Amino acid sequence: MITFRQLLEEIPDATSRHLLRQFNLAQRSTGRAQSVRDLALSLGFDVTEKSFPLGIDGRLVADPFASNGYEIQVNKHHSVERRRWTLMHEIAHFFLHRNHEDFFAENSYRASPGFHFYRSDELVEEKQANEFVAAAFFGDGALAAINSWFQGDVKKISRAFGLSEKAIRIALKEKH
Repeated sequence: MITFRQLLEEIPDATSRHLLRQFNLAQRSTGRAQSVRDLALSLGFDVTEKSFPLGIDGRLVADPFASNGYEIQVNKHHSVERRRWTLMHEIAHFFLHRNHEDFFAENSYRASPGFHFYRSDELVEEKQANEFVAAAFFGDGALAAINSWFQGDVKKISRAFGLSEKAIRIALKEKH
């Protein structure tokens, strides 16, 4: 499991580290869901909602017109809570798994819970991306603070983070 501080060590530039830190701090201090879309746009991504086949949550694709050279596409048919997780998941792939110097490298990562047979190295990358997401949302005491604030009420905690109750239950079980 990655800690929030370890997550920040993976971020090469100070501006991006600052934006992620502010996202995490605001969650913890306000008890309200912060906009992942605004974070993504601040980090230079273009963000679009698209129709994808069953089983595809989203993907990160090279886009020469985006400020940072990448677009994140999320499945418009999914719940807001799921799109928020997917968007942060693709941000994670950008920071953890992309060779930003080589535009001829494989041009997309896909967030997909099924219907895609991952190679073992892809499974590791998917797990790392999910750990990054958990650290960004829940790390550095954010989950503990909001859990305490709402006295363990999973429904309220879910609304505070803008994530599914299932994601909150998993995070509480793993004690992020």
